[in-house]
Amino acid sequence: MKQRIRQALTPQIEAQLRENTVPIGPLRAEVEATAARIQNLSQRMDQVAAAAEELNLAQLRARGFHGKMTVHEAWALHPGVREVFTRYHLPHCDRCPVGADERLEEAAFGYSLDLSRLLAELNDLC
Repeated sequence: MKQRIRQALTPQIEAQLRENTVPIGPLRAEVEATAARIQNLSQRMDQVAAAAEELNLAQLRARGFHGKMTVHEAWALHPGVREVFTRYHLPHCDRCPVGADERLEEAAFGYSLDLSRLLAELNDLC
């Protein structure tokens, strides 16, 4: 009995499978093309981000070091900043989470530093 039911239903099941089955080849090609586009866009985004960072640094360099600049902007501006900050006993400001928002004038006030002297030393680097 089971055998006859199976034989009777097999053609119908196979027909439904053919109707509802999507060929894998075209889907695979579409997925690969999409992955390539995503990789291309990711590379372009990295290039744009690098260009924006370079532009930001160029603008900062043009203005020089100033009190309104954040501590992290100062660190990014010139490699010699580490030496200057170390002389002021601030060797790890590049890793401080506050440095992203704290301005040089605020850091100078907080650590009782002479801001004009600090800025003069930093600007001598450029």
